[in-house]
Amino acid sequence: NCSGSCIDTAHDPEHCGGCGQPCSTNHTSLRACVDDTCYLLGCQADYADCNGAASDGCEASLLTSSQHCGVCGSACNLPHQGSCSGGSCVCDAGWQDCNGGSDGCEAYLSTDANNCGSCGTTCNLPRKGTCAGGSCVCDAGWADCNGGSDGCEADLSSDTSCGACGVTCPTAYSCINGSCQQTGCVPACSTGQTCVNGTCVGTGTLRFTLTWTVVGDVDLWVVTPTGKTIYYGNSGPSSSTDMGELDADDTSGTGPENIFWSSSYTPPSGTYVVCANTYLDSARSYTLTVDKGGVMSTFSGTSPAGLYNTPCTTSSPGYITSITYP
Repeated sequence: NCSGSCIDTAHDPEHCGGCGQPCSTNHTSLRACVDDTCYLLGCQADYADCNGAASDGCEASLLTSSQHCGVCGSACNLPHQGSCSGGSCVCDAGWQDCNGGSDGCEAYLSTDANNCGSCGTTCNLPRKGTCAGGSCVCDAGWADCNGGSDGCEADLSSDTSCGACGVTCPTAYSCINGSCQQTGCVPACSTGQTCVNGTCVGTGTLRFTLTWTVVGDVDLWVVTPTGKTIYYGNSGPSSSTDMGELDADDTSGTGPENIFWSSSYTPPSGTYVVCANTYLDSARSYTLTVDKGGVMSTFSGTSPAGLYNTPCTTSSPGYITSITYP
């Protein structure tokens, strides 16, 4: 008697073995109760009783179960192939089984140079041997500018592809660190001149040339052996400069500043004191080039901030060096 009804609990699937003890309906299509015991006689499509327990019905989805994918006991347990979809083991996102082997989904299509973006797509063109984001990419500093089979043919440090495809540096410019920078002079310098930072400066028998690294105003000062000071306030050539001349005074770039004696004049013999005075600006690094009739010397250092009109002596903050001529 189950709730006032006479029930055959030995054969009723809703009260199998006792009142209120139904056989599981979990994805079952046919069930039976025989001698107080539940039996599964059929499962719904794409489901199965893989654990042999009637109590939980047809518990396994053959379409999505990674332990029973397609059929009971078929587990998706190969590397990068741990999911079941549509009854088949499938690769994890971004992975692919390109060799059909027992190593699962061995190819990561985003970075595999032998399977880049898809199985069998190899990155083997010149200077194009790396896979990134599923595409073959150029080596650093190179580009594929013609789209041809020669790979990444363009050197981005060249004057014809400076920093990017199609960027050609004009006359007197060279590609430096991926950008066209002026290295020559237009028009060309005259006899008795040389090109420094795109500026023609005088040469002759003795020359002092200053350049620096950060745009601004750095002043070159030279004190001659007779005590004459050549700088922006006394540029010469005259007797007050011992015929030396400041012919380049850069107030807003990176130089040059240039003091020289043309071949028409003979510099005084003795010791020359050279200074770099930063004009109301922050400190910056400099390079001094000294040309004594073709014999070159270079000096590097840092000009302190804001020296303005500080006199040039061997004890000055902006002192660079002392040069003996000849």
